[in-house]
Amino acid sequence: MAHSVPLFMVLGNHDGEKGTSGTGADDIGPWSYEQRTSRFPQPVTGAGPLGDGTFYTGFTAMKDGVGSNYYAFEWGDALFIVLDPYWSTTDRIRGGGGGGGKGGAGGGERGGGGGQGGQGGQRPNDEPLKPTDSSWTSTLGRTQYDWLTKTLEGTKAKYRFVFIHHLVGGMGGAESRGGVESSPHFEWGGKNADGSPGFAQHRAGWALPIHDLLVKHRVSAVFHGHDHLYVSSQRDGVVYQCVPQPGNPRGNTRTATQYGYVSGTLHGSPGHVRVRVEADKATVEFVRTALAGAAEGNGRGNQDRRGPGGAGGEANDAIVHSYTIAPVAPATMPKPESRP
Repeated sequence: MAHSVPLFMVLGNHDGEKGTSGTGADDIGPWSYEQRTSRFPQPVTGAGPLGDGTFYTGFTAMKDGVGSNYYAFEWGDALFIVLDPYWSTTDRIRGGGGGGGKGGAGGGERGGGGGQGGQGGQRPNDEPLKPTDSSWTSTLGRTQYDWLTKTLEGTKAKYRFVFIHHLVGGMGGAESRGGVESSPHFEWGGKNADGSPGFAQHRAGWALPIHDLLVKHRVSAVFHGHDHLYVSSQRDGVVYQCVPQPGNPRGNTRTATQYGYVSGTLHGSPGHVRVRVEADKATVEFVRTALAGAAEGNGRGNQDRRGPGGAGGEANDAIVHSYTIAPVAPATMPKPESRP
């Protein structure tokens, strides 16, 4: 596996690894961790010749039945940070996108307790999801948050990229959807579902919401998935890039409205995102996947890519959309330590 190209995994919601998956040897959480890492080895961050803590940092091991999978490294001009919103979330997120009541207070290592969320029930397919305060339950955990802070404080990289399956919180309670539009809420953005300040109450002792921390340290882009769409947008100078699903020939954009996307550049899947890093710019490209004979029309619940907001008829490997990211200006980089 990956004998000629390095492969770095980002934990996803279908991987069976969550703080609610149990910690015993026969529980699905540790079992899924062992099965995944036996096939896709994680970066080594512990003691030893390959893990002295100087190249990879973070936590990718299993301890007391709990596996966290967050890590960072620098390569050339870029810093790569991979985050895990699952293992430290030990209470189930309630609700499917209603208004929601009070969520649990976070602040501890493993995040909040789940208060009463919004009513899930049946929701029409085209009704936009809403934030619900039970999403305060979702958390990086204090240890991962502090590690993220330390990593950003110490970097001098020209480009700073963050990778996470979905934002911490998001739209729709347990669905955890959205990008820029969901970023102002909960642990990620600090606001309650109704837009009122909530970070000090729910994350007592934490310095800043995650988004504000990223802005402070000039993060270039957040790459997130989960929503099976290509959506590129910005907030406060940070690019929020939702990456598309590469293998589904029935790409659509219908779910964008349901998941709360109202801004940015939108395209349906399939395809992948390619990032080219140079000294003076990083170029981000949406590369189309197209297979002769594959169905690409209007399946049930799918909008043809030739419809509004989509793209159609591109050849395999065609560049559907691209943009550039400027490097962090030298004046904003941390000053090197003085030496005697």
